[in-house]
Amino acid sequence: RELIAMLGSDPTRGTCMPNPYLPTNIAKLELIAIGKPATLPLCAVLKEKDTWRRIMAVEALIEIRDRRALKPLLHTLK
Repeated sequence: RELIAMLGSDPTRGTCMPNPYLPTNIAKLELIAIGKPATLPLCAVLKEKDTWRRIMAVEALIEIRDRRALKPLLHTLK
């Protein structure tokens, strides 16, 4: 839950490149490392309004490659 909460707002606002050491990027990498157990909490993020949080969740879900994320990902892309 703490890692999901760290997928915060766009940390690159006003910069040219994302910083891989920002907490939001570290959280995404940790969630990817957790793997399939992180799928359902990440799918819940796809329903939120914060675009940056949804982008981070999509990136993590793509890396995790859990079939349970397929329908939520497709719904997000519509």
